[in-house]
Amino acid sequence: MVAFRLPKIYVLGDDPVFTQTLAEFLRDLGYEAMPLYTVEDLEADAPQTATVVVTLPETLGTDPFGRLRRIHSRLPEVTFLLIVDSDFPTREAVAYGIRNFLRQPLQLTELERAMAG
Repeated sequence: MVAFRLPKIYVLGDDPVFTQTLAEFLRDLGYEAMPLYTVEDLEADAPQTATVVVTLPETLGTDPFGRLRRIHSRLPEVTFLLIVDSDFPTREAVAYGIRNFLRQPLQLTELERAMAG
């Protein structure tokens, strides 16, 4: 019998406590989740298939959408889920092909539903 394996999830954020907490929550749900603190860490791992939960788009630098697009062009099977505040320009993000958002303050049940599809 082949064991079913949930996809790898990277939690990318600049707040170590929040990032680690989200990764632990996702591991408790059965996902393989790893906290990352810089985009360079994500690029170094170069996942073929993964979901990246970005806790603060500012983590991506001054051009977050361009950076996500460059990562996505090299890693097309990577799905991004952004956790954003009410001021975040979601319209601009959608123009860059990012379609998955959760609003802060984050409810963990919302994250659980989003990961379940």
